Amino acid sequence: MRFREPSSGHPGLFWRYRHLVAAAALTLVIVGGMIGAAIIIAQLRRDAADTLMRTTLANIAIALSESVGGLVKSIDITLISLSRHYDESEEHFAEEATALIKELGRDLVVQLSLTDRDGQIIYSTQGPASGVSIRDREHFKVHLDPARDDLYISRQVIGRVSGKPSIQFSRKITRHGEFAGVIVLSVSPDYFVRLFGKLDIGDEGAVSLFRQDGAMLARGSYVPSQIDMTTFTIRDRPFLGPDAPVSGFYDTNSQIDGQPIS
Repeated sequence: MRFREPSSGHPGLFWRYRHLVAAAALTLVIVGGMIGAAIIIAQLRRDAADTLMRTTLANIAIALSESVGGLVKSIDITLISLSRHYDESEEHFAEEATALIKELGRDLVVQLSLTDRDGQIIYSTQGPASGVSIRDREHFKVHLDPARDDLYISRQVIGRVSGKPSIQFSRKITRHGEFAGVIVLSVSPDYFVRLFGKLDIGDEGAVSLFRQDGAMLARGSYVPSQIDMTTFTIRDRPFLGPDAPVSGFYDTNSQIDGQPIS
């Protein structure tokens, strides 16, 4: 099994499919001295189909990984730009925020918000959010670490202002070298569901988006009702962790619905 190394910080992509094409059932009807050759030919055809499918899925996985990675970079650049605009001129911040969100797309963005140093929301594109705090939420708390100044991607949460499921992309805001709050872009998981749903990978195929720690962010097919997307995390998978490969294949049972997967 050969893997390619991913760029750091990109969410991993998990491909699921089963019931590969097999020619053996069709060729075993040949009898006599031809049956051995038929089995060999069938195996070659099955191996070729398997290789073609794996190559196709690997290529799609890599392309999707790069696409999602590019989107994450765009979101990060947007947050950096907006935090600088806020630092330089609070007066024109809303105007800049509206323009940049329009560029990203309304189907992607649920809202953009700002907090003060105590986690109180002081601005939201959803409107007034007086008295709403995210001080206890991970996408705020991680930025209290003075040694950290990077993009954080949350698991799915229910937004306290929007009331909608969202994935929070956040960065700290600093003023004069001091922590001044957090800027958050709330992204709709449905954006990824629609994106993955456009792929033709068969009725039993599925595409899911995970963080490196195994938290599932989105899934492009049916999610059982017992799965809570705000807490669901998979474990012990070769595509998890900072040193995980971008693509590869293995056989196991799904931790989502228990079905065998490849």
